[in-house]
Amino acid sequence: MMFLKKSGLKGSDIDLIIFACQYPEFTVPSQACIIHNHIHGKKKCITFDLNVNCLGMLRGLDIANRYFNDRNGEVKYVLLIGSDYMSVHTLQDDAITFANFGDGACALILEYIDDVNTGVIGCSDRTITEEVYGCMFPICGFSNISDNSGDSTKTSWTNPNTTAIVECMKEALDDILDKHHLSIDDIDWMCASQFTYSLFEQSRKRCNIPKEKGIYIGNKYGYTGTSSPFFAYTQGVLDKKIKPGDLVFFTSVGVGHTISSMLVRV
Repeated sequence: MMFLKKSGLKGSDIDLIIFACQYPEFTVPSQACIIHNHIHGKKKCITFDLNVNCLGMLRGLDIANRYFNDRNGEVKYVLLIGSDYMSVHTLQDDAITFANFGDGACALILEYIDDVNTGVIGCSDRTITEEVYGCMFPICGFSNISDNSGDSTKTSWTNPNTTAIVECMKEALDDILDKHHLSIDDIDWMCASQFTYSLFEQSRKRCNIPKEKGIYIGNKYGYTGTSSPFFAYTQGVLDKKIKPGDLVFFTSVGVGHTISSMLVRV
């Protein structure tokens, strides 16, 4: 596993495995248990899958941070994976999903450090559900999937109200800035949902983030769903833009819609 090789850790070092996914290969067993088996994880390890649709990996980071804080150092290393194999589940005549969705996986190893100025600084959330049925998978519902085939087992998406989503991203960011006595100028980079370039630019402008601080890579990989903000983060690190000590603004949205904004000192 490349993530273990790059970190210098063994599978037995991992205390918590979180697997964020909305199109899992299996619902039973969990993907986290499968990963645990493949890395030869230890017995005293917490494992679970997480589905918050496209917000899953960012929510996983929030949960990992809470484990760090609540377990007083008992959880030292967390393996956080976001992975979606979406393209095969889209309708070929659907302009949003078929044309836009890409397939990808991202893995992060998080280490507990007893320093309040490093890691997740703050997180805030919003939920607006007026368009809760705008995107569904499978369209027929799992209770009917054994009696259906073809298009009814795939996914499609009506045009979401991005204006309302972006406003929630801005409100959530303002919550964090106010609580921690920070300003927009303190933010070094923005790694947001890579759903579309228009949504990225809409959110960047509404949050008053300068263009040179926004990292957009959706044109390179397509929209990878739950992992998309972290694809942007990884690209920023590889390009030697994001450096230790930088304050990174993450924000994304899950279908339904549930929105989260987070500030992380890397």
